[in-house]
Amino acid sequence: MRPLPDALQDELRAALRQALRGVPPRGDVHDLLGRLGLHGLEIAPAAGGLGLGLSYGVVVAEELGRVAACDTYRSGCLAAETGPAAAAGVAAGARPPATAPPPAGGALVRARIRQAAYLVGLAAGAHDLAVRRSGERHQFGRPIAAFQATGFALAADLVRIEEVRLLTAYAAWLADRDAAGSPDSAAAQPRAWPPADGEPDLAAIQALAAAAEAATGVTRRALHLHGTYGLTGDAAIQHYYRLAGTEATRWGQPAALWRAAGHRRLASAPDTEHTTAVLAAAGKGER
Repeated sequence: MRPLPDALQDELRAALRQALRGVPPRGDVHDLLGRLGLHGLEIAPAAGGLGLGLSYGVVVAEELGRVAACDTYRSGCLAAETGPAAAAGVAAGARPPATAPPPAGGALVRARIRQAAYLVGLAAGAHDLAVRRSGERHQFGRPIAAFQATGFALAADLVRIEEVRLLTAYAAWLADRDAAGSPDSAAAQPRAWPPADGEPDLAAIQALAAAAEAATGVTRRALHLHGTYGLTGDAAIQHYYRLAGTEATRWGQPAALWRAAGHRRLASAPDTEHTTAVLAAAGKGER
């Protein structure tokens, strides 16, 4: 089974995109999210939230990334997981603390999935700006979008964004499925090969690594298509480029995440001499 957006997710995306229209890059949207009642989107109803789950949270994170907003949604969700009192405060609109201990366990899994969604949004927003700029910028008397080198590159970036969006949605769906404790949850069944079919932690690692690489690559190309103008303070694209550089490493370097995912897959693979040798060479003698 693979998750697809439902009607409520589509309505949430459309409403939030409309509300965020006109918000400048690096804009503070904490109060705006409070007016929309979104701080408690993932928080349990007992603590004053809506309890809709991470599959809806990634929609919010992605749309915030699309406008390169400086939001408190992701940090608020992390703070809410420290206890009922903190969850109630976040649901009521309280700002989360500026600093907090690094998450671990399930909190880290969910933080990585939200981060992947935010990076997908950054890439999508930068891609929109690149498409617009390629239609406005002219070379040799033609818009640069008319050249195949530009058009094909933008098309490839769009495909990359969509595939990472699906990876992130799948990871969120796995996390929600395990949290709900449904009979078909991964925790209730033996681990299968490949492990990503039932393990949200591995799916989160892979989604974040792919999203980080996509965000840095897409924003770099978008900045290049803007030309010298993209380096000026008037260009919105420079905010996306800078944010992608910092946000891509928040919960792990992409290369380290891919190594961790590889070790997990090797450790879950059938017992073979090749697997043992590879793990030993990587300093992982245990399986």
